[in-house]
Amino acid sequence: MRGRLGMAYDVNRMRDVAMATYRQAEALDSDDFRWPYFRAHLIAEAAEHAEALEVLDKALAIDPEYAPAWLWRGSWLLKAGNPDDAMDAFSRAKDLGGGDEAQWSCSAGMTRRLKSCSP
Repeated sequence: MRGRLGMAYDVNRMRDVAMATYRQAEALDSDDFRWPYFRAHLIAEAAEHAEALEVLDKALAIDPEYAPAWLWRGSWLLKAGNPDDAMDAFSRAKDLGGGDEAQWSCSAGMTRRLKSCSP
């Protein structure tokens, strides 16, 4: 229930209280992927990509098969200036599948990575 409360705060753009509530939900139910995943998104919205990646890693430790999390990881790694690891994350997302949208996102991410390495 605490996590659902965090989601309500999040949807209503009450970021600080949503962040605290997601932390509480994670402490109460450390096996639920959603709470660190949603918290990572809030952190990334504040352009704190290194911290968002640390929290996202907690979510991926719970469910390493969730392709959208790997897509976000790749995107945030690009923003954090780590294109090689981003490429690995996009490749992982592509390997996991997830339909046409995931495939398109992987291709877009890989293209962005390649452009960032061009002279």
